Amino acid sequence: MTETEEIIEEYKKAMEEAEKYYQSEDFDNSIVKASEAIATIRECEVIALRKRAWSNKHKGHKNPEIREECYRKAKNDAYEILEISKDVKTRNSAIKLLMLLPDENIKILCNAGINEVENSSLSGQEKGDLKAELKNSLGLEVKKSDPEEAMRVFNDAYESVTKSTTLAGHLKHNACTCYLEMANAENNNLDKWSYLTYALDNLQKALKEYPASQTLHRSAVERKIKDTENKINEVNQRIEEENK
Repeated sequence: MTETEEIIEEYKKAMEEAEKYYQSEDFDNSIVKASEAIATIRECEVIALRKRAWSNKHKGHKNPEIREECYRKAKNDAYEILEISKDVKTRNSAIKLLMLLPDENIKILCNAGINEVENSSLSGQEKGDLKAELKNSLGLEVKKSDPEEAMRVFNDAYESVTKSTTLAGHLKHNACTCYLEMANAENNNLDKWSYLTYALDNLQKALKEYPASQTLHRSAVERKIKDTENKINEVNQRIEEENK
């Protein structure tokens, strides 16, 4: 049973009980059950808003000609979720989405999300994973202008995430791309070699973290490992020539 189906069943049950109390003129309990039904329907609305928001975000990302309109719709839905929902995981999803859209203050959003997670009743590991998700989104945006800072964000998030998960793999993979960008921008061969070896180390860790079911991500990492090993060999040759 999907999340939506479960909520619909909760709604039906609450309304049946509300009707039963209403017919017996137990209006106090009828009000309680009707209120529960309204709350479940609102959660249904939130699930639909979340699905529509992320769909518009992905649609806009793939279609530059309609990107602005799709992103506007995604942003409106995300902010509506934050107005309606009190569920920390749902709110976390909306905040992550906003962090990936233009004209948003991603650091303020990330800190707000982390504060909500910290003040929630979730377990310690659940908090660690949600915070890692927020930091992963932050890192992706920071990387556009500052790969070195983004690398630190990804590595910091990795410390709290559940290991052997897709998210753990993403964090190491994303950290690797930062090192590769830094290597490409570096002219000193020794420093370039250092960045490339860090990149290779993160790729190897990413491969260990990605579950076996994540075949596309694992294949992408394996290709990058071979490519990075070749780059390291090329830089080694240049360093040897410099030292002759």
